[in-house]
Amino acid sequence: MRVVKKCEICSAPATVFLTQIINGKSTKFCLCAKCAQERGLLDPDAFDLAEKYRHPVLVASDAAIGQMVEGVELKDFVEHDIDQYDWAIRGCKAGQAPRKVQNVYYTNPQYPEFLRSKYQAIEDNEQRWESYQAEDADVVLVAYGISSRISKEAVNMARAEGFKLGLIRPITLWPYPVKAFETCKNAKAFMTVEINILGQMVDDVKLAVENKYPVGFYGTFFGLPEPEEIVAQAKAMLEKEGK
Repeated sequence: MRVVKKCEICSAPATVFLTQIINGKSTKFCLCAKCAQERGLLDPDAFDLAEKYRHPVLVASDAAIGQMVEGVELKDFVEHDIDQYDWAIRGCKAGQAPRKVQNVYYTNPQYPEFLRSKYQAIEDNEQRWESYQAEDADVVLVAYGISSRISKEAVNMARAEGFKLGLIRPITLWPYPVKAFETCKNAKAFMTVEINILGQMVDDVKLAVENKYPVGFYGTFFGLPEPEEIVAQAKAMLEKEGK
């Protein structure tokens, strides 16, 4: 499934409805790209993940990415072995036992443990993120999609001024990449950069850092965030915390 969000009134570059994907506790894979090139790479990955875990996968995109024109280099075509999974339906020939695909296991007493184990395996093995100069940063931005591209520019701008700013970009919105935050050894605060009103990812970051650090939010609604304002907001947050 593909998720693209834009303002129904003015077609503004709205961001993904994160509250519907993550905060609603919908334990479905969600892959989020920052550009058209990454979208072209994540779509095949989505099918592979869906087959590997027999689990739904969402591919989420900002409206800005859906409306821009960028070059895309696709992966080489790969032939898939349709017989690698014993549950694949490929036509029952004479003498073969019929196969069926079902998602109703309520009569199986091991069903709860099966689900718990699958969710744990996904969280352990499938977290994806990009970390950019976050290891020594005083303030770490957390942004996904189109906001992350602007945040990366803000990091470069801040570093040129001598201000240690970093960035964590979640690629999987579920499983949320909590492991990414373990490398932020110098962080004094975190700030999400989003295109929404409430800060839909703030709670996820607070959980990821176990409420050990202040987590701020800078968001826009009618347009894209500006890198200069991101830097100013990060500096103000650090000053406010007295760090």
